[in-house]
Amino acid sequence: MVELPSLSDEFRGFLIEAKAHGYGSSSAERVTLASGAVEITYEDDNWLYTDSYVGGSPFAGYEHVSARHPAEARKWLPVWGMSYYGAILHKRLTGEKLGELLGQVLSTPDSNLPVRGPTKHFFGEGWGRYELRGAGSLERFEATETIGKGTNGVLYRAHFIGGIIDHDSQLEQLKPTWLTS
Repeated sequence: MVELPSLSDEFRGFLIEAKAHGYGSSSAERVTLASGAVEITYEDDNWLYTDSYVGGSPFAGYEHVSARHPAEARKWLPVWGMSYYGAILHKRLTGEKLGELLGQVLSTPDSNLPVRGPTKHFFGEGWGRYELRGAGSLERFEATETIGKGTNGVLYRAHFIGGIIDHDSQLEQLKPTWLTS
């Protein structure tokens, strides 16, 4: 397998900040695109986070982070991406309730693998727990999140895959600050 460079602490910090302003945030602005997809964006001076998703249950989506081009301030360079697919598995859990439960966890991602929520979170009212299990690193990973367990069984499951994108061409053309060797 090809060895990947590491993402910088600056990148990781931005991703955690973007997640705090993303789907799990009540202040996140959701824009419905002509395609029917819903898009959430978050931007600071050097970074742009985009989350686009379709459906309710099941749903599918894609997140990516771009860095501002060092020589062309109006241009963005894709740095990292993640695809996902999930569904409610039990009729006890409604789409509205799933959105509420995910809203409780997605704005506080695990710092080791900040792709969704924390590794574990316990809900009240008999909903069980949220659990994120992942393999790999932020540079290349696969993960699964679930809600439920215990006496309830798994009520919801989603799968995620992602990592660094297009690093070879960036390393050849630029000296990117978001990568470390």
